Amino acid sequence: MIHNYILFKQICGFLFLLDLIFFLPQASLWLGEGYSKKAWWNQKPVFSIILLLWALSAIGLMTHTLSWISIAILLLLFRYFYIYSRWNSLLRGVGAVGFMPHWVTFYLFLLESSLKVQDHGLLTEHFLRMARWDFAFIFICAGTYKGLTGYFQGEGVEYGLANPIWTYFYSFFKKTDPKNKIYRTLNIAASIGQISIASSLLIPGLQTLGALGLMGGFTTISIFFRIGRLGPLMVAIGLLFLPELGFHFGHPAHLQSQTWNVSSSAISLSILNILYTLTWIYIGLLPIVKIVQYMNLFFNISLPPLLQTAFNRYTGFFPIIIWRVFTTDLTNFFVRIYKQTTPEIELVTENTVYRLPYWENFALQYRYLHVGESVCIATLFNTIKLFSSRPELFHDKLLRYAATIPNPEQVPLRFQYVLLTKGTEKHMNYTPIANYFVNVKTHTITEEKLTSERTVATKAKFSPIRESTGYGSYVKKD
Repeated sequence: MIHNYILFKQICGFLFLLDLIFFLPQASLWLGEGYSKKAWWNQKPVFSIILLLWALSAIGLMTHTLSWISIAILLLLFRYFYIYSRWNSLLRGVGAVGFMPHWVTFYLFLLESSLKVQDHGLLTEHFLRMARWDFAFIFICAGTYKGLTGYFQGEGVEYGLANPIWTYFYSFFKKTDPKNKIYRTLNIAASIGQISIASSLLIPGLQTLGALGLMGGFTTISIFFRIGRLGPLMVAIGLLFLPELGFHFGHPAHLQSQTWNVSSSAISLSILNILYTLTWIYIGLLPIVKIVQYMNLFFNISLPPLLQTAFNRYTGFFPIIIWRVFTTDLTNFFVRIYKQTTPEIELVTENTVYRLPYWENFALQYRYLHVGESVCIATLFNTIKLFSSRPELFHDKLLRYAATIPNPEQVPLRFQYVLLTKGTEKHMNYTPIANYFVNVKTHTITEEKLTSERTVATKAKFSPIRESTGYGSYVKKD
């Protein structure tokens, strides 16, 4: 039995539909040829049909109509937009905000399929256990990475709270002392809390406590940070680990009528045993995979070439990644954008689109208040750190990005990289590090360094990131 399964599916369907609704005003930019290279599928009418399928499938989940088909369609769409496109779209799969919808639909597909097999619920039990362990290791990884990269040393949540691309309340938190003991406590609690919640989910008697911690934590995070539907989705996942609430939307008779079953005799016992075994193998490999990934990243230790290649393909397929959510390499900077007219026009700054209320350019503000745009900016400028030997990658991405900014006159744009720093003052400082003058018409970029102390390529304190051998790999490039 899967506790609160129908309710979970219905909430997920609603959240997936909300995601689409929030994407729609800029769908061709975020999901289409704006941030991705032109292809047959992102042109009308095919692109419109894809978005319609997304909407109908989400509604199918909400209404428990053709659930298996709806989940399969969503899984394929999310696999493309959120996983496959991570390495070629400027949107970068929306980071964790896109990773988790794919994760959810992957396990929904396995669970929904297993419910159709009449094997006394054994396959469902195995898939549910696999999902629980997988989710727990995601959380353990997130908490561990935070602890290893600065949260225990007082370098963590205070940057995100004072950063206009990650929160609505940056103007308040910018004025607070970033070295305050409250921040140090929050940082330690964030790291240890994630590990503790994950551990609780793996202990039968503590699952309910872990689920409540998960739901309460992400409800709070959703209030303070701009993370789209990720927060509510994580809260919904907690339902699977609570006792049965006996509640869902819709008439029970209608919900029951949508089921179809496959007799266990139609599937050989050997195939079922193979599936049972594969779930245990996956669970058993999870700690090994994480250890190898951390060895790759933190200790620059890699497996023999052929084995490492196989390992990278395995982790890329599922995918299994190191969770770097809200660590300082992503939260300790933001970018201002100016149009180089006379006088210069502020397009994207804390005084314009990040300020609420701001009515002068609602369309631009809507774009820059979407979490996808925050992920885009953070990953775009981290390209300098992650691919230091290939500056042409950053140049190409920045030119592509600049071409998407409303600028009919095609005047040069100025991108100013602003670092969040802690000084002697009892507030967070916004310190300009460099300007990038971008001329889309001539395809040129000119960099102007504003300080000799730091560069855009300088990684955050305690950060282990450096150039790797390729996308999705944590092996250091020689």
